[in-house]
Amino acid sequence: MTDLTEHAPTTTLPTWFLPAVALAAIVPRLIFVLLAPAMEGDGVVYTTVALNILHNGCVSMSDPASGACAPHWGGNQLSGYPAFIALSWFFTGTWAPAPLVAQVLAYSAAATYVVRALIQTGSSARVVIAAAAVLVFSPTLVAWPRMLLTETLSLATALWVLGIVIRSYSDR
Repeated sequence: MTDLTEHAPTTTLPTWFLPAVALAAIVPRLIFVLLAPAMEGDGVVYTTVALNILHNGCVSMSDPASGACAPHWGGNQLSGYPAFIALSWFFTGTWAPAPLVAQVLAYSAAATYVVRALIQTGSSARVVIAAAAVLVFSPTLVAWPRMLLTETLSLATALWVLGIVIRSYSDR
């Protein structure tokens, strides 16, 4: 894959546009994350498994304080998201909002990458601005990161792949 700097943007937008997209994607989501974080159903499971990964080096639903690491059908599933949570806590000392902030940053980076890919394909400024507005301001996407659930990180991954597809199409 080529470096982003090898492609000269062909859509005329102000130089501040991409940083503004990134900032507009980050700020409202961080407000929700910091002022109204929420824990629902699966979030409790992810937290327990993440604490076991972090403190006991195992994937388990056992009480992390016990260190038992007993196998459990609900805690032995693919541990990708709990590992993401554990990694964010590893760097922040189990600061509760850390995984939420990390997924906001991942989503914002992916949304900005898609917008940049559209710019590099020579899409019209209207198309780029419309796509940016949907990615940044969609009501269903703004508050979702406040939940400790996989959806925001999954969406970030899907958007990153979309950006790669757009770039690949542009590169032919």
